[in-house]
Amino acid sequence: MNRDALVTVVIPVFNREHTLGRAIESVIEQTHQNWELFVVNDGSRDNSLSIAEGYANSDSRISIVKLEENRGATAARNAGATKGNGEWIAFNDSDDRWDPRKLELQLTRAQEWEQANGKSPSVLYSGINIVFPDGGSHPFTRGAEGDVQVALAQQFFAPTQTLLIKREDFERVGGFDETLRCGDEYDLTLRISTEGHFAKIEDPLVDVYHSTTGRRNEALAVYEMLTRHGSRFINARGRSGYSALTTRAFLAIEKRKYAKEARWLLLEGLRTAPICVARTLAHHLVAKFGSEPQGLRVGI
Repeated sequence: MNRDALVTVVIPVFNREHTLGRAIESVIEQTHQNWELFVVNDGSRDNSLSIAEGYANSDSRISIVKLEENRGATAARNAGATKGNGEWIAFNDSDDRWDPRKLELQLTRAQEWEQANGKSPSVLYSGINIVFPDGGSHPFTRGAEGDVQVALAQQFFAPTQTLLIKREDFERVGGFDETLRCGDEYDLTLRISTEGHFAKIEDPLVDVYHSTTGRRNEALAVYEMLTRHGSRFINARGRSGYSALTTRAFLAIEKRKYAKEARWLLLEGLRTAPICVARTLAHHLVAKFGSEPQGLRVGI
C-alpha cells in the first residue's frame, strides 16, 4: 500500500462554533499532509458555517458541504465521505482534537499489517484520551486485531473519531446506516468486520471532550444493535451474558420516551435467559437501596 495515500477526512458540525476550530486545526496540523477535508454543515444556526468557510478560504484542501436542514451526524458523515476521493476515510467530531501523528501512525501501521499479512486492514483505530470539563483526562484503550467479529460483539472499542477506514470497505457495506437513532459507529464496524480485518494503535491518538449523554443513549444503542445483530451478540456473550445486557439496557433506558423499546429489551431478556434477568434486577436493587430486598437473592 501507499503510505502517502490520500485520506478523505470528514467533520460533521451542528452549532459548534466554539469548538469547531480546534477540530479543523488538528487536521491541518497532521504530519501526514496528503488529505482532503470536508466540513459538513448540518443546518447550523450559529457561526459554525462562517468559521468553516474561513478555513476553506485559506486552505484549498478544505471544502464545505452544506445541508440545508439538520439531518444528524450519521447523514452528515455519509454526505462528506461520498464527496471525497481518498483511498482511506477518517472522521473527527467537531469538538474533538486529533494527535498530530494520527494519520501518519495509522498509515504506517496499515503498511506493516499488509507486509505481515499480505493484505491491508479494512479498519484502523486507536485509543482515546477522555478530557473532562474540569480539565482532567483519562486514557482509554481496549480492543482486538485481525478478525474482531466476536470481540466487537463482546464490547465496543472503535470510536468514530479514531477510525481510518479503507474506502472500498466503507462503500462495500453502504456507509453509515442513516435509519439508526444512535450506535451508528458500532453498527458500521460490526458490518465491516464480517469480511474485513482490523488493526489498532494502543496509544490514545484523539482527545475526546467528555459530554454527559447519560446511559439512556447507550441503552437505546443497545436496542438498535440487538435488533439488527442479535445473533452475533448471543454467540459472543452466551445466552446469560446477552440476557444481562438486555436487562441492563432496560433498566437504563428512558421508559416514557422509549416504551416500546423498553418492553422489547425486557421481553428479549426473559425469552433468552429468565433467571439471568432476575439476577440482574436483584443486583440493581441491591446497588440502589444498599441492601438485599426481601424476597430477592443476588445469588439466584
